[in-house]
Formats: sequence, structure tokens, C-alpha cells
Amino acid sequence: MRNLSIASTLLVLLPIAGSIQQSMFNPEGPASPLFSLLALAKKTKTPDKVTVTVPEPPAVVSKQLVTAPAPNTLLAVTAPVNPSSPRMMKLLVITATGTEPSFEAITYFLDHLGIPYQSVRRPSQPMPALTNGATGNFQGVILATGNPGLLPADWTALDNYAINYGVRTVAWYAWPEARYGIAWAGFSGGASDTTGVPMTYTAAAASVFPYLNRSQTLPLRSAWYYTANPSPLAGETTTPLLTVSGKTVAATHTKADGREYMAFTFDSAPWLIHSMAIQYGAFNWVTKGIFLGARKAYFSPQNDDHFLDNDLFKLGVAACMPSGFTNEPTYAPNTPCPTDRMDTGDITSLAAWQDQWNSTTQYRGFKLAMVYNGVGASATYGGEAPNNDALTATSIALKSKFFWINHTYDHEDLDCYSPVPNSRNCTPADYQESYDEIQFNKNVASRAGITLDATAMVTPGISGLNNPEFMRAAVNRGLKYLAADLSRPEGTPASPNTGIRSPLQSSILLVPRRAANVFYNTKAIGAGADGSLPDEYNYFWGPNGMFKRPDGTPWYATTQTWTQIRDREADALVSYMLRGEVYPVMFHQANLIRFSGSTTLFTAVVDKAFAKFSAISTLPVLSLSHSDAGKAMEARMSVNESQVAGTLYPGLRIELTSSKATTVPITGICKTACESYGGQSISRISLSGSTSIVLP
Repeated sequence: MRNLSIASTLLVLLPIAGSIQQSMFNPEGPASPLFSLLALAKKTKTPDKVTVTVPEPPAVVSKQLVTAPAPNTLLAVTAPVNPSSPRMMKLLVITATGTEPSFEAITYFLDHLGIPYQSVRRPSQPMPALTNGATGNFQGVILATGNPGLLPADWTALDNYAINYGVRTVAWYAWPEARYGIAWAGFSGGASDTTGVPMTYTAAAASVFPYLNRSQTLPLRSAWYYTANPSPLAGETTTPLLTVSGKTVAATHTKADGREYMAFTFDSAPWLIHSMAIQYGAFNWVTKGIFLGARKAYFSPQNDDHFLDNDLFKLGVAACMPSGFTNEPTYAPNTPCPTDRMDTGDITSLAAWQDQWNSTTQYRGFKLAMVYNGVGASATYGGEAPNNDALTATSIALKSKFFWINHTYDHEDLDCYSPVPNSRNCTPADYQESYDEIQFNKNVASRAGITLDATAMVTPGISGLNNPEFMRAAVNRGLKYLAADLSRPEGTPASPNTGIRSPLQSSILLVPRRAANVFYNTKAIGAGADGSLPDEYNYFWGPNGMFKRPDGTPWYATTQTWTQIRDREADALVSYMLRGEVYPVMFHQANLIRFSGSTTLFTAVVDKAFAKFSAISTLPVLSLSHSDAGKAMEARMSVNESQVAGTLYPGLRIELTSSKATTVPITGICKTACESYGGQSISRISLSGSTSIVLP
């Protein structure tokens, strides 16, 4: 039986302050806020890792608006509005600096959804042409602030375009002013990053935010906001959508000349929950419900090391605590650490827990993946555990409850294969060793009657991805989707919801996975216990923790409790679901060992995350197999690379073109490969050159 040992070496430390700020504004950018702590195996000599994520963003993310008021001009309609006037299916996003948190939020969420857009920084960049002959160049307009550096001529052009093409405008963070049909109600201030300010939905919000749970309030946190009163002029209408203490903080507004606006009087940022919640409604509203791109809420957890035992964090035992600043993959500690392995009660309880969530409409598509190592299974099926191993028998009995993913046979490091302990000499796995690690593990699944995600694999410690012999064996064994690690720069894709094509084998896609601060070597919540999550969390982030803030002060001035940790990790999972991330999320088998009744670290965090998500959104949550996640990423990459362009003739047709064959998702129409999600139709249209789609 193989067990995985604790981190002995620190691979990556906290970045400098500037990197933290950059990564928080663009969590998918090169300065990712995820950090890997390399954990080394005693028996297998194989790295596993303690992944550490920055627990939370800066508390203050926005400031008061300092832009000039937007002019409020009533225009005479120079020509009848033609509602079927063609317009390109992309959005115009206007920013004053390109660094506003609201601008970062807009573009970040558009990139996740796959909605085409063009951004311009005014007045330092020229305003793009709004029309090309009779065709409008934009489906809608989004302003990062109420007046993002626009000149009087810009406003005139935008106003005329809005009238002539009937397009809508969203002001993502606006001062309450006449252009948006609202007036300041006398309050401005910052919402706390802890308790926040509750925003209440009005009855009218149902048409804009039908996917949100409007029976609950939406917390506004870490953002500046202004309260407003509706103040439409004669012939105008203003409809509040969100209120704080009865005062308006979001509204739609229609001018007498037909122009339509949506305005939010609070700031946004990519990592703020309220921003993630409202963003889809704003995009859907500005496009009038038909756009290139699509959204779904995903949560695809993966349980690494199934059938193995994990070693456990032990405070005060140096060998069982991450330390040092070098990466030495042959290290084997002299002092053994406590270990633990799931038992039959753990997996039985886990399956029952998943069944309970699956019995609800919102979570019936939720499914956990078992990332297994066959060496830990019963010898009956080709492993090294006793023939009567209860965990193996129960896992097989419950096999249909889970996805199953190859994690190699015995968790060897494919870049430092079976080294002499503490020798500092590494030899990568050769072709035959690599082949055997893949095939022997497949054999275990086959003998056990387990349906394997046959084209997928998660390598131990994300090793082997730069090993030509392993990658050659992977291709020859039919693998197409390997795991990458978003905690590492090389595991960060170029754009959201895409993967990374292997530079060694172009047929293989590297599928990035999210980490959690539920560390692989933890199972308990009590201080001093073997595998205590609070102990290890505070070891990293507490008053005397390894990681500090940029000014050298502790990340947290007080010791963090299990309740605080659970709440914070649940918020992270909620954020992935709200912004429609397709990336799987990594956990480990120790996290699935019960610490009280039927409760585990994994189930407790997910229970809290689902409760929080349900309080915000009514969208169904879906889990993908590793291969299906990879296919979704490939589909997005294909669209991104195909220069897809759409022209909408409202009520009549959509004309699509692409530079090469691809399949493009379109929300709001039901044609080829139509499905319904969240109350809207999504069609996937195959393109090879150009095509025309008749509406409706």
C-alpha cells in the first residue's frame, strides 16, 4: 500500500503586492493568486501538493466617482426607428482608464461567457465607427462608469445610434443623474467587506434577473455605492430593480425619444459576489436576450488518491509541516507522519450525501469524480490491498455514483521516477514505465467493472507533462485530456474557460483545475488533531503564518476558526459557479473522511457553498466529467480561433461567418442542437464559412 507524504519544500511564495493586485483584478491572468506547496511521498517518492490560494481579495476595491456628469439631451428622432436594422453581434465597452474595477469586471465576465466585444479607452483612443453603411457595428453599449471620458461629440453619436438602431446602454457604475433617470438621495459610502449591505429586489427585477433568488437579499460588499430616487422627466419612465433601505441602486430608464438605459450606482470587480450575480442579467438585457455565447453554472469536484492513504498535517512535527524554500523531489522525511484512508462507511455516507443533493432540482446534475490509484485497491482486481478490502468492495458497489479518472497505478512522479530516497538524483519515467502506469490502472478499473473516463488522466503532482516519453505513451494509450494546475503559471490558460494545448503532443489538451484551501493532508477541524485543517490554515495565514501581507503584517491578525475557513472556502466555490467556470476543482481522499457523524471537510464546505449559491441563484448546477470539461474548453478555443462574426436582423434572421469550421453557441434562439437552461434556449450552430438562420 502506498501513502503520500507531507510537503517538505515550498515551491512558490506569495507574490509582491503589485502582483496580488493584478491577479485579483484578472484572476485568470499571468499573476495567478494560487500557490503550490510541493508535498513529497515517502514510499512512492511522488510529489503531491498542498495548494494554497490567497484567502480573499483586498477589503477596499472601489472609490467615489470623480467623472463629470453625463449630458442629458432629449433628441428629436431624425428618422423612424427600424427595429430590424442589422447590427453586428458584439458589444462596445467604453472605459476612461482601462483600470477601473468595473471595466475589469465587465470584460472578465464577457470573456467567461464568450460574448464578443470591442473595448475603447476614451478620450485617449479614437471612438470606433458605430455604423458601416446600413449596418450597426454594435449590438449594445456598456459604459464602465456613468461618463467614462466621453466627449460631447461622443455622446451625440451614441445617442443617435441608440435611437436609429434601438440599441440599449448599460452604465456599470454611475453617479445618480438625469441621463439615467435617477437623482442622488443623499447617501454615499463604502459597503463593508464583512457584513455588507443588503440589496432588495423589486418586482420589476423578475424580468431582468429571473435566474436570481429574489426572495432573498443580495449582499453588497467591498464596494462604494450611492442611493438614488427615481426622477424621470415628462414622457420618461424609470424602473428601480434593486434598492437599499428603500432607495434605488439599480434601475432601467427609458427616454421620451426611445433610448433605453440600465444603471448601477454601486461599484463592481471580478471577484465580488454581487458583481458575479448581476452581470448576466445586464448582458442579457443589453442584447435583448439574443447573443453569441452561453452560460451555465458548473461544479465538478475531483477526489484525488482514491484507494490510497494520505499522510496528515501534524502541527509541531517538522516532517509533517511544509517548510523550506527548495524543490527536492527525492526528499523522504525521517519522521513518519500519521496517515488515514477512507473506509467503507466514508464512501457509503458520501454516496448518500450526494443522493440527497441529487434529489433536488437545482443539484440533480451534481456528481463527484474519483481520481483513483489502482495499487490501493484489492489484490482481487490487481491492486496491493487485501482481497477482502472493504473500501474496494464498497467503491465497486457504488461505482455508478461517480465519475472515475485514471491517476496512475501507484502515484509515481513521472518526472522523477522511483528515485533513491534523499539521493537528489532524478530520472524521468521512460516509455514503458509510463505505459504501465496508465495501463495497469486501467486494468484495475476493467476488472472491477468500473466505467472509466477513458480519454482523461490526472497525473501525480501534475508531473509528466514535459516528459516526452510519458506524453508519447499517453497518446498511444488514447489519452486526450490531462490535468493542469491553475496554481502554477504554466497551468493558466490564455483566456477563461479554455485549456492549454500540449506543446509536446498537440492531440492532448491540458485541463486546468482549481485548488482549494482544503489541503490534501487534512481531515479534521479540531486544533491539535491529526490532519487539522485550522492548524494548517493558520500555519499559512494566521497571526504567525508563513504568508504575510505586502506590508509585512499577518494575513489574519487573529487565529482563524473552522467556521471562518469553511465560510471563506464556500465563497470561493460560489464564485466559480456564479461566473460559469468550467474548470474542475481539486480535493483529496483525506478530505472525505468523516470527522463527525456523516460530515467531512468536503461535504461541510460544499453544503455551505450550495446553501450560499441557492440563496443567490436558482440556476441548475452541473458537473462534468474530466473529458467533457476538456471538450467544453476545446469548443470555446475553436470559437475563439475561428473569427466568428454574427449580424442580427432583429425578428428576421442571423447571418454568421467564420474563418474555419467551428460550432458557435447562441443564446436566445432554438434551432440546431437546441437545449434549455435557466429559462433560455441555447443553440449550437455548426459553421464552415457562412450561414443564415431564420428567426424565431
